[in-house]
Amino acid sequence: MSRILDETKAEIEELYSLGVVCEDDYKKVVKLTARDINIPAPIAYKGQQVVAIRNKLNCSQKVFADILGVTSDTISKWERSVRHPEKMACRLLKVLDESGLEAIH
Repeated sequence: MSRILDETKAEIEELYSLGVVCEDDYKKVVKLTARDINIPAPIAYKGQQVVAIRNKLNCSQKVFADILGVTSDTISKWERSVRHPEKMACRLLKVLDESGLEAIH
């Protein structure tokens, strides 16, 4: 972030904490943008990694597909490395791998 943006955010936070600035105006100023944060690329899962996560969760391809919001055919193609999961699916795969099914309940 630029020095000016940092200072502006610090000032608006102070004014908000004092009750001088309303919540809507505060949120407009402190809203995160792509320039403010670095979002790392998701892990590019390979077929055997998808199989390992599914087995770790003790799920059939159909149940795993329902969890991920895809078809069982898609899971099959991922597992055979015919196709690869899209970014959003990769992010969810990481969550499931690290935290299990509890992460989505």
